[in-house]
Amino acid sequence: MKHVLAWPALVVLAGLTLSGCKTDLTPAPAGDVPASGSPEAPAAAPVADGSAAVPTVAPREMNLLEKGRRRTVALKEAAAGVPFALLEPKMLPKDSARSVVHLIEKIEGIENEALPAVRQIFDLSGGGSLILVQSMARDDLGGEANTKIGDVAARAETVGEQRLLVFERDGVQFELRSNQLTAAQLQEIAGSLAAVDLSQSAGSPVGSQDLGAALSGAEGTQAVSGTEAAATAPPPVGGTPKP
Repeated sequence: MKHVLAWPALVVLAGLTLSGCKTDLTPAPAGDVPASGSPEAPAAAPVADGSAAVPTVAPREMNLLEKGRRRTVALKEAAAGVPFALLEPKMLPKDSARSVVHLIEKIEGIENEALPAVRQIFDLSGGGSLILVQSMARDDLGGEANTKIGDVAARAETVGEQRLLVFERDGVQFELRSNQLTAAQLQEIAGSLAAVDLSQSAGSPVGSQDLGAALSGAEGTQAVSGTEAAATAPPPVGGTPKP
């Protein structure tokens, strides 16, 4: 009988002991403590495997020229498709050739102050290419002007292997870009721009002056070695894909 009465007493004593060290196991409301431990950081959303989700990167915003309809055309059609005089460089490495001409037109229902525009691509005899884009001026060089073409303010920039030169003149924006020519050569080429010779076709040598002969020293000859090479052959029908 004494053993039977002892069991209830032990149960009561154990209950009292546990009540004295009770721990609150109620989970905190979601979002009270960010995953990183910082009050400012939002909690990362879990994924199926239990790891934190990677934040979504917003897609790159297309520039105005990319928001148009681009067609490979003949030089005459390109000249007829824009309201400004189409120009070409008269100074290039010897035997360089125009390989592709693109006419970039507005898409119906989309306002675009930069269009219509023309994009000319020249294959340089020493390797690499020169891209010349003429579009409608919009008082925006894409950054601060840091040089001049004649008496016109211009912006020169190097991004990786690309040299870029942008300026506006007579209601037209000019953009010259090359992965081979130097910044000084781009300026020389920009200063040589003149009306296109509509009798030429893709693949014909372009430039009445040899850029290699016009510039001296390492700055002038670095990008025009091999100018005695034959001109680039005409691209297949439909144009050659270019960057």
